[in-house]
Amino acid sequence: MTTLGSDLQRKILLVAAGIFFLLFLAVSWFGWHSVQRQLLLMEARNHYDIAQREVGKRHYRRARAYFNSAIKTWGKASRMPGFIPVENGGYDGYLTAGNSYLMVRRYLLARQCYEQALKYDPNAVTVLSALGSCAYSLGDYESARKFLEKSNRICPLRKEFRAILDRLQIQDPREKKDKRG
Repeated sequence: MTTLGSDLQRKILLVAAGIFFLLFLAVSWFGWHSVQRQLLLMEARNHYDIAQREVGKRHYRRARAYFNSAIKTWGKASRMPGFIPVENGGYDGYLTAGNSYLMVRRYLLARQCYEQALKYDPNAVTVLSALGSCAYSLGDYESARKFLEKSNRICPLRKEFRAILDRLQIQDPREKKDKRG
């Protein structure tokens, strides 16, 4: 007759052996780098989600720290052998990375990610408006106008696009020079 403690220990050992076996199968099937990369990508996604919640709570310094951490972790995963962003999210992966870069004001990197996402869905209003925002922040007013006008044609009910477009009509420095002389 066994005691209650030894039954519990046996169950714990069986669960641990099962987890180890599953990990062994995953590593042997996908390779260690793939498993490690997936863990890093999960960590990056978790940090991004936490940062979003912190923005909602108006804790901007904490949010920025989590966004930076998400970007660094995603960067580690991207430098691992065999990393292909399409396998790790495609449109959603590029959109998430672009949003992370945009939140920490790394507009050029955000723009590159959004341009990749646009290849998957050329009429994505979210991506078009984000590209417009990045282009505006980088001083590329013509591209900003182009992206925002396309976004506004697809989804004309979004008032914030109209306001930005109106500002672009006024604030483009090249247009002011052309009117003067």
